[in-house]
Amino acid sequence: MIDYRCGEYLSLYNNELEQDWEEALRWYIKSAEQGYDQAQYRLSCQLDNGIGSVKDSQAALDWARKAAAQGNTAARLLIEEITSRQEP
Repeated sequence: MIDYRCGEYLSLYNNELEQDWEEALRWYIKSAEQGYDQAQYRLSCQLDNGIGSVKDSQAALDWARKAAAQGNTAARLLIEEITSRQEP
């Protein structure tokens, strides 16, 4: 959980330093790999929008599915949004 909090601090609540999306992404990845659903969701959002990394909607979808499997409602909505953009 500390990994997630570091990512959140760097991306959202950092009033003293400049936001560092790349560093936030690194912390979200660490936390997501440990199975924390909120980090998996935040990571999927950053990947889907190309924030702190190259845009990668497929990786975003994969992480969002992991978060949704744990009951994360926001991740379920993101999955719907990503898949609707992929449909012809």
